[in-house]
Amino acid sequence: MILQEDLRKILELWLQFLELWDKYRDILNTESELYNTPGVLFDTYIYTIFNDEGSDLVFWWIYEDVDKIIYEDSGETDVNKLDDFLNYLYKHQKDYFKNG
Repeated sequence: MILQEDLRKILELWLQFLELWDKYRDILNTESELYNTPGVLFDTYIYTIFNDEGSDLVFWWIYEDVDKIIYEDSGETDVNKLDDFLNYLYKHQKDYFKNG
């Protein structure tokens, strides 16, 4: 399984990429390989380390513009911050990671 710090680095890099892409959207072509290839690489990486439920959760956290709250029978968990999200994932690693 991937170390939490390594996953943090990957997610931070992807978030930086998305931020830069949004910043230069007017001059970049979203149909180009320059955009598609990094996305395919990132998605493949996520699908490699997470099961379906974990992948869905990661993509929700990255792409959905909502308050990042996970609701469970035991209560709710605020995962708006990357550290909180990672802590949640690793606390529930058997539910989300392949080979967890």
